[in-house]
Amino acid sequence: MLIDQPETFTKNQEAFERLLPQLRVSYTHGHFVLIHDQGCIGAFETYEEALNRGYELSFEGEFFVKQIESPDEDVHCIFTPFR
Repeated sequence: MLIDQPETFTKNQEAFERLLPQLRVSYTHGHFVLIHDQGCIGAFETYEEALNRGYELSFEGEFFVKQIESPDEDVHCIFTPFR
C-alpha cells in the first residue's frame, strides 16, 4: 500500500536535491541537513542533532532531514516526522 506524501515533504525533498551540489561544497559528506520551507536550516554531525533541532524550532513536523553522501553513494536516511 502506498501512502501519499504530504506536499511539504515533496517540496523539502526537491529543495534538498536542488541544494545538494552546494551542500557538498559547504559541508563534509556524512553530515545531516535540516530542511524547512525549502531552505537549509543547517547541517549537523549526527541524525539526532538535526532531528532535535527541527523539534526545538517547533516546525510542527514539517521538516526534512537527509544525509549528505558522495555522488556515488546511496542515501541511508530520509526522515520527516508526520503528526
